[in-house]
Amino acid sequence: MMKNLREVIQALEDSRRVLICSHIEPDGDSIGSQLALAELLNSLEKEVRIVNQDPVPLRYRFLDPREQVLEHLPSGFQPDTAVILDCSNRERLGRVQELITDGMVIVTIDHHRANPGPDDPAYIDLDASSTGELIIDIIKGLNTSIGHRQADQLYTAIFSDTGGFRFPNTTAKSLAAAAELARCGAQPHPIASRIYEKRSLASLKLLGRALGKIDALENGRVTMVSLGSDDLEQCGAGPGEAEGIVDALITVNDALVGVLTREMPSGKIKVNLRTRGGLKANKIAEAMGGGGHPNAAGYRTSSSLDQARSALLDEIRKWL
Repeated sequence: MMKNLREVIQALEDSRRVLICSHIEPDGDSIGSQLALAELLNSLEKEVRIVNQDPVPLRYRFLDPREQVLEHLPSGFQPDTAVILDCSNRERLGRVQELITDGMVIVTIDHHRANPGPDDPAYIDLDASSTGELIIDIIKGLNTSIGHRQADQLYTAIFSDTGGFRFPNTTAKSLAAAAELARCGAQPHPIASRIYEKRSLASLKLLGRALGKIDALENGRVTMVSLGSDDLEQCGAGPGEAEGIVDALITVNDALVGVLTREMPSGKIKVNLRTRGGLKANKIAEAMGGGGHPNAAGYRTSSSLDQARSALLDEIRKWL
């Protein structure tokens, strides 16, 4: 645990032009935390750009109506400071890591085991439920108030990373933070509805197709679905409309691991994992070159769909 909050606050105060970035395939915590930090820095009259390799997932686009989260750094913008949020290592930034150059101050804010440089400012708290919790600490450390937009952004960060307050990382502190954000204007019901209760017709068709393809393996302890590009095409679904499928797989009785493997437009295979019963999804994903959280993790691979499935099953068996 590295709680160097004062160092991070000083670096942010000293900055003028800030690049905020996070991991590939961003989630609610990364997007909410990035937007809330950008709001804070803008209030301090800093120039800010948010850049991720991948677009904002469909279920979180309501957080970014002004489309502040970009996939490319605008030409002419030369940051003096890079803030890496919710990302345990530089490789998980994808091509965005190329934007971080010598001479920049590199700030790390994370609730995972991250690896900042020895002289880089870092605020890391492994006991926090989410990076969103840490952004609240920074806002308070700068003696600024939480605005309505920030309240929604940070509530979403905490709500999504705790699985709607269902995962083991739900703590008294995270619940207290959520309550405080509600007092600051966050809207719990609309946020929960947008994340868990709204989906396109194509995504529902894809979910039905996926549920019809479930394999129960290892005496029911592993539930797995594989989707090819043809499955998405026949349902009229885009890549982002497979969100939530893996969450259904872990609800099967006796399942300890739920796995969705699917073919991406790039030809790579995307793998999503969900676990329960003490099994660590992030440990499995890390062994395969990815990462994530104890109960929700993932990675990408260049192997075929069948090869990806076989290699992952071999790794899962080591943990059962």
